[in-house]
Amino acid sequence: MKLDFLLFDFWNTLAYSKERDVYWFYILKSLERKKIVKREFFNFWKESWFKSNIDKEIFVKNLGFSFDFSIEEKKYFMELLNPGNIELFSKRVELLFKLKSMGYNMVLVSDSGSDISEFVDSSVLSGVFLKKFYSFKYGTTKEEDLYSYVVNYSGKNALMIGDDYKRDFLIPRRYGINSLYIKPKDDMGEKLCRILSIF
Repeated sequence: MKLDFLLFDFWNTLAYSKERDVYWFYILKSLERKKIVKREFFNFWKESWFKSNIDKEIFVKNLGFSFDFSIEEKKYFMELLNPGNIELFSKRVELLFKLKSMGYNMVLVSDSGSDISEFVDSSVLSGVFLKKFYSFKYGTTKEEDLYSYVVNYSGKNALMIGDDYKRDFLIPRRYGINSLYIKPKDDMGEKLCRILSIF
């Protein structure tokens, strides 16, 4: 199959963070202890972080004000959004460079705040992607309208690759984009090989 673009998700597709998992554990415990409704908290997170180009410190301050988080809890949030605790899947990054050397056009599509943009721009990924679609820059998420911007750029002869079955696999297909569901432990090269008939 000859595709014009390969579209990649970020979290759990190209990168992960064990440290963030630990901070999320403490934060979720705080929500439970304070009897904060998770849906309300994550809606606030989506609207204020994923859909807004907001300064990290202001965002955490707003979180503290809206949900009465302590100084210690706000420190957890600051660490949670620290680009320094993100790690890349090394084999998948190697694959990206191989695909680029073969002439594939690659695009990043991510529901994220500015921390991910900061990380990508200072990492080995900085020159890999022709275009980066971050939800915070477009004011919308994958579940809403982000893919419409992607399709306007890439057209429909593209393949979305990601770990979220709904946001990275089902939703792109509604826009006429092919998609590949890939778990963090999967061999991404092997799965792509079957679709692209490469290597």
